[in-house]
Amino acid sequence: IGIIGAGHIEIQLGIGDSDRCERVKNMLSKLKMPLSIPKTLAKNQLIDIIKRDKKAVNKWPRFVLIDKIGCARCTDGQWANEVSQELVESVLDTLYERK
Repeated sequence: IGIIGAGHIEIQLGIGDSDRCERVKNMLSKLKMPLSIPKTLAKNQLIDIIKRDKKAVNKWPRFVLIDKIGCARCTDGQWANEVSQELVESVLDTLYERK
């Protein structure tokens, strides 16, 4: 689910596209991986978990994003990129089950 979320972040930042994200979703689906956040998991719980990520700086994580499949984005010599909390929360909203 995090990989899909990162794909949505990449789209919002203009470094990814929906075709690549769909390709990744299809591959994960074939592997029987979950593609959405269960409705039983509250957004504030997810934010709390995200803040504890190993890449967190000042209680907010950096995100590994890709420019193209197989090529991670490196900004100013850093492989983990800053992403605003507002953008992450917006993307989380799109990842919940729609049943």
